[in-house]
Order: sequence, then C-alpha cells, then structure tokens
Amino acid sequence: MNADSSITMYGTKWCSDCTRTRQQLTRSGVPFTDIDIEDDMAAAGVAATISGSRRIPVVVFPNGKVLVEPSHHELAAALAV
Repeated sequence: MNADSSITMYGTKWCSDCTRTRQQLTRSGVPFTDIDIEDDMAAAGVAATISGSRRIPVVVFPNGKVLVEPSHHELAAALAV
C-alpha cells in the first residue's frame, strides 16, 4: 500500500475507542494517517460529514469503505480484505 492509498483515521487522543483502533492498526502493520479532530477543526467537520454523526473513530479505507466506532472484529475483517 503506498502513501496515497493509506487508511485515514479521524479521532482524538482521549477517546478509548480511538486508542484501541489506533493500536490495532499499528499492530496490523498497515500504513494509516491519524488525524486528531481536536487539533484540526476542519477535519472534525470532514469526519462528521463522512460518518453522518459525531461518533469517533471514523476509519476511511482507500476503497471508500468507512467504519464508525468499529469493533475489534469489524476492523480485523475490513483489514483482511
């Protein structure tokens, strides 16, 4: 996977679901861009538009698939594809 096709995760530092998702992505070895929506208010709007809500994390895959607050199993399944 090249830099243009990496996963993007929108979240915060304090969110436990974001921390879990970040750790799972890191352990999987796939490249991802981690965007803190508290540091980037424009990104917060992008994440809300993508997800249709204010729930985080929002994980966007290169193929356009979006997971919002994914469980460990949902993220693992998406990474296996």
